[in-house]
Amino acid sequence: MKRTLVIIMSFILAVGLPACGQDAESTSELEQQTGEAGDRDLTPQMEESEAGDSESEQQGEEAETENDGLEQQGDESETENDESEQLIEDAEISGKCGDHLIWYYKNEVLYITGTGEMLDYDFRGDTDETDGFVCIYGTTTPWDDLHEKIDEIIIDEGVTSIGKWAFYDCSNLTEITIPEGVTSIGDNAFDDCSNLTEITIPEGVTSIGVNAFLGCSSLREITIPNSMTSIENGAFCGCSSLREITIPEGVTSIEEYVFGSCSSLTEITIPEGVTSIGDWAFSKCSSLTEVTIPDSVTSIGCGAFSGCSSLREITIPDSVTNIVDEDRYSWARNGSINLNIFDSCSDLTVYYSGNNLDEYINSYQDEWNSNHITWIKQ
Repeated sequence: MKRTLVIIMSFILAVGLPACGQDAESTSELEQQTGEAGDRDLTPQMEESEAGDSESEQQGEEAETENDGLEQQGDESETENDESEQLIEDAEISGKCGDHLIWYYKNEVLYITGTGEMLDYDFRGDTDETDGFVCIYGTTTPWDDLHEKIDEIIIDEGVTSIGKWAFYDCSNLTEITIPEGVTSIGDNAFDDCSNLTEITIPEGVTSIGVNAFLGCSSLREITIPNSMTSIENGAFCGCSSLREITIPEGVTSIEEYVFGSCSSLTEITIPEGVTSIGDWAFSKCSSLTEVTIPDSVTSIGCGAFSGCSSLREITIPDSVTNIVDEDRYSWARNGSINLNIFDSCSDLTVYYSGNNLDEYINSYQDEWNSNHITWIKQ
């Protein structure tokens, strides 16, 4: 019996030991696999964490760079302000020309700086030859006594308008900078600036006032932006050196005298959208040889092309139903004003269509004949 038990126990031990050995090995393998899997799971997380730290560091560096840039801009702004303040301190004379605008003058240069609209001013008047007084119609510019000394005007960004009569009769002015941000040029702003040769009006300006550049006889070149919608009466009248000009498409009417006496102007294209050409709009443009009138024009004022002695032909579209508002000039029927749109023109051929103009043409037939002006219906 004892022998049998011994044999059985020996058999169990012989069979059981390998089984235990296999479990240990499996456990070891499982632990190894689990460890590897754990390492694999942790590695992306660690990499993501490191990437996040790197990104945060980069953002921090960018923020520092941005802050440095802002600080630099602030420093530059402070430097500019300091320079402006220093210039004002060094100026020969200075004062206010708007709620938030300051002007100062130094070495023949007039500076306008600050923000907002410039004040409007009035006509200085003329010295009476007999009594020797100056007729003042209102408040003149504070730099009026310097008008013959100013040869350059610098307007800083921030100024939004140029006031009425602002630079009237600055007869030695040759150069001016109009900054972005200005939206309007007031009446007579550059009236009689007879030595001004060129000017660029920036985008954003929408209106040019009455007689704004009247008598700028040396002005050869001017750039008008597409933002322009209104060019008032006489704006460029007497700009006798102006050779060409482009009227922006936003302009809907050519006002009275607007290009009168522009004697060097050789051609003009009136854009689609313009509906009227005012009285004497192109009068005395003696070098004008070519005019294009679009189909949008419905009326042409009296004397509109009077004195255009170089004009040899012109086409009036059938959209024009009214030439000269004779009711407006009923007082002139005694002959004090010639209402003929081609007064003082000669050897001119006018092409037209439709029957709208027949009555007008017939009323001036004798004058057409004497000046060799021929109307041809197409």
